[in-house]
Amino acid sequence: MVGIDVNEKMVREADKIYSSRSFPNLSFRKGDATELNYEQQFDLVTSSSTLHLIENKRDALHSIKRSLKPSGRVIMQIPVSHGFGGAIEKVTSKERWSKYFANFDSGWHFNSVEDYESMLSEADLQAKRVEVTRIEGNFESRQAFKEHIAGWLPHLQAIPAAEQDAFLEELLTAFAEEYPLDSDGRINYFVDRLEVEAVNPAGEMIPSSDWALEDEVDMDRIEERQ
Repeated sequence: MVGIDVNEKMVREADKIYSSRSFPNLSFRKGDATELNYEQQFDLVTSSSTLHLIENKRDALHSIKRSLKPSGRVIMQIPVSHGFGGAIEKVTSKERWSKYFANFDSGWHFNSVEDYESMLSEADLQAKRVEVTRIEGNFESRQAFKEHIAGWLPHLQAIPAAEQDAFLEELLTAFAEEYPLDSDGRINYFVDRLEVEAVNPAGEMIPSSDWALEDEVDMDRIEERQ
């Protein structure tokens, strides 16, 4: 079993958590999902909260296809929205903040269900399930929600550290205007996630000089340790 991440720091952290002494059948390697170096080697490839960060998803899916053995499976969980509705666009377009976002790229590349169905077909992966589910989180206080957002919101990277708290406060206010507190006074935050299961059709071994992959381990636990 091999875990792959494009971030060298994540790979080092994974090696610490899952040591080769305790997990001799598990290893971690730095790699790009669009340029993996394995061919028809794995029975299963998994990807969790990753594909929306890859702009060239077609290359990634072709890479996964070529890494799978005939009849091998791929299981993916992919966010298809950021969960903030119009709040981010509303705040970042304000005069105070817009100067920081003129050339900003969040790294989010969301696609529709129809897009994914088309790309799976192009990669010759037979979709068995393509379904959107809603992941909900409840926060007891504004501060708890702000701390949650501060841990991962990429827009904070564009703003000077001294102004990040003010930006978050405005974002939370805009979010609350669009999504009021529930009857218990809690903040409800949700993300729509696409769950995909597909199969590499059984067939002859297909030679390739460019594509790749090996059984992939999702890195959610690693991310939580950062």
